[in-house]
Amino acid sequence: MPVITVAAPEGAWDRAAKERLVAEITDAVVRVGGERQRSNTRILIQDVPEGNWGSGGKVFVRAPAAPNEEGGTR
Repeated sequence: MPVITVAAPEGAWDRAAKERLVAEITDAVVRVGGERQRSNTRILIQDVPEGNWGSGGKVFVRAPAAPNEEGGTR
């Protein structure tokens, strides 16, 4: 049974995007391993919290939201 883990910064994908990701990764496994792999393929999506993700030698921290005209954030 294939088990595939995808890790991404928390909030990078909404539910619809995750559903599409799972479907497309499963389809890729089926193209390689045959249709019998579809029901046995497991995809784990890990939402990694801000500050626990690094890229290019730096810790990933989302930029703060810009203030709107009323002084709040968007």
